[in-house]
Amino acid sequence: MHISIRMMLVGITYYVGAWFGVNQTITAEGIAIFWPPNAVLLAAFLLFPHRQWPLMGLAALAAELIAGVPGFPLWAALAFGLVNLFEASLGAWLIRYFVSGRFDFDKLSNAATFVLFGPLLASASAALFGAAIYVLLGRADSSYLLLWRLWWFGDALGLLLLTPLLVTLWRRLQNRPRLFLPRFKRSETTALVAIALLLATLVFFQGAEIVEDFVFTPILLIPLGIWSAFHFGLLGASLTVVLIAILAVDHLMGGLNPYPSITPQQAVLLTQEHIAIIAVVSLGLAVMWHEISQQRRTMQQQENDLQAHNVLLEQRIVERTKDLEHANQSLQVANQRLTYMAQHDILTGLPNRTLFTDRLDVAIVQAKRSGKPLALLFMDLDRFKNVNDVFGHALGDGVLSEVAIRLATCVRASDTVSRQGGDEFTVILTELDHIQDAARVAEKLLAVVASPFIIDGTEVVVGISIGIACFPENGRDATALLSNADAAMYVAKKESRHHYQFYSASMNAWAQGRLTLESDLRHAIKRDELFVMYQPQVDLATGAIVGLEALARWRHPTQGLISPDTFIPLAEECGLIVTIGAWVLETACRHHALWVAENLIVGTVAVNVSAHQFRQPEFVEKVEQVLVHSGLSAAHLELEVSESVVMQDLHEVMDKLEKLHRLGVKLAIDDFGTGYSSLSYLKKFPIHRLKIDQSFTRGLPGDRENSAITQAIISMGRSLELDVLAEGIETREQEAYLRSLACHRGQGYLYARPFPATECADYLRSHEAALLVSR
Repeated sequence: MHISIRMMLVGITYYVGAWFGVNQTITAEGIAIFWPPNAVLLAAFLLFPHRQWPLMGLAALAAELIAGVPGFPLWAALAFGLVNLFEASLGAWLIRYFVSGRFDFDKLSNAATFVLFGPLLASASAALFGAAIYVLLGRADSSYLLLWRLWWFGDALGLLLLTPLLVTLWRRLQNRPRLFLPRFKRSETTALVAIALLLATLVFFQGAEIVEDFVFTPILLIPLGIWSAFHFGLLGASLTVVLIAILAVDHLMGGLNPYPSITPQQAVLLTQEHIAIIAVVSLGLAVMWHEISQQRRTMQQQENDLQAHNVLLEQRIVERTKDLEHANQSLQVANQRLTYMAQHDILTGLPNRTLFTDRLDVAIVQAKRSGKPLALLFMDLDRFKNVNDVFGHALGDGVLSEVAIRLATCVRASDTVSRQGGDEFTVILTELDHIQDAARVAEKLLAVVASPFIIDGTEVVVGISIGIACFPENGRDATALLSNADAAMYVAKKESRHHYQFYSASMNAWAQGRLTLESDLRHAIKRDELFVMYQPQVDLATGAIVGLEALARWRHPTQGLISPDTFIPLAEECGLIVTIGAWVLETACRHHALWVAENLIVGTVAVNVSAHQFRQPEFVEKVEQVLVHSGLSAAHLELEVSESVVMQDLHEVMDKLEKLHRLGVKLAIDDFGTGYSSLSYLKKFPIHRLKIDQSFTRGLPGDRENSAITQAIISMGRSLELDVLAEGIETREQEAYLRSLACHRGQGYLYARPFPATECADYLRSHEAALLVSR
């Protein structure tokens, strides 16, 4: 509620109270039996914050001046208003000091604090000043002490009667309950009002004939106050006492003195004392009964909450018991599931390596007992990496699942098909009559895998290489059989893919050599065995050197130069290709930056990027770092990627290619025409150059098929405004033919073999700005 509305309410209520107080005086001094304005102001101070007290006080003073005091000057009304303000402020400050939080008549301690610091202390203090004002005005017909008592009792009685009533009514309005009494109490309310009127009339109207010989005292009204307190609470008790007080004032003002033997002042004092006693008893009992009822309700609520909690607890116990039973069942299912997952491959559902090893051990024991041969087939899919690179791992997983299904259809229920991991599978063939039975099963496996796979509408063709090891000829335990079958599989893959091979003793030496070569490759960089060679790229129209291609080479300490066709696939298989590729990129950029700085070359250096290297999340950032550290400008770097790289995860590839393009790096498609060529991605990707694979160049110009393919690639490149470079040019006829097709650049032994870095620098110096081939 806005402060202005509160000020208006206080002012109006104060004015009504002042008007009532002024018009119910019966003593010569004009002192009221009870003074309502102080109660209004004290209730306002107890209800509203401290910061609003000054405004409330101003509203009360204005109301006091407007109401005035009949027969008194204006300054006297102002003085009386200030005394009232002092009384309310003192009482409210003391009450709020000793009662923390919001003040309410809901506790007996709060009511006692109110009586002590309001009607007793604050009213008595204010009465000292009020009686003094009467004396100063010369309006005192009685002694100062009597005036002080009349003022004190009038103010105290006003506080007792109205402050609890106003505070309780305001709290009711805040909580928005029904202000009227419930229906079942309306009859009791009517009885209470009737009895109050009757008793008040009998007490204060002594002249009635029915009570002429009987002396009534106002103390007889106490039971009425007690009844109202117990039945109607604080609000009902306050209204009852106010009704009694109003009836007493009405009778006294009408000249009906219940105490004919004493003076009017003494009659007023005695009436004030009796009403105060009734008020204190009624209000105290009402508050006490409220507090007891509240405690009972709290205890009842706690008991109800406890019972509800017990019911809920019992329900939860039942539910928890059911949950535990369900959890126990779920745990058993989960344990079975975990056991299954621990022993089976998640993707294919086949036994994994753990279960495979157990079954192989059992099969060996059974073979020893029965004396029948046992065969272990170790299988690896051919070129499966290309499937993942081109079509993505999701489709690759679909192929693996389909392969597992097909393999399982080729063996007996007593045999075991398992997945070792990746694209490797094994088959345990037990109870064989002849070793050749294993060969017949291998042929079935080759046949079923050779059939095209249709995965999500995409046709995929893969092969499989199989190595076969037999018990007991090729090993007497699981480890030996698995190792020998693996070696036989690598021999089958090396000699002719999509083939099976029985194990022989000589294969161990080949497998051992391969493992040794892999180990040596891991240390090649640290031992400075890897180096980069550079092959010039020539403008076919002018014969000028327009670029270099960086080629990785390995000089083995004992085996000499290792062919890239040998160690590059090995590096891809064992995961070293990313490290080697990064080293080649750094080395090539460093060398080329020096040659550019010496004005030996103005073209680019081309560096091949593997699929594994390109798929690294931070690949673009690493390229940028290499350019910064080497000092080579991005315009002098060309990155070559294969078609299989750009055809996988087009969104990610496009993002990386765009970032490289924004850096200024040139991009080329290496070995174009040997993979999954697509015009759509050539238009989408920021590609600068197409490189015709040397397999097409080698047969030119006589090979009609290669000629047609080469001509188509050059025409496609020119129509898309892309440079075209032909690899593997070795003869003048090939050069002339490619020049006639408007091929831009060439590279091959016709111009130069790859040079080490030092020889390449000398070569560039000796041929700077000169034609390599005279026309």
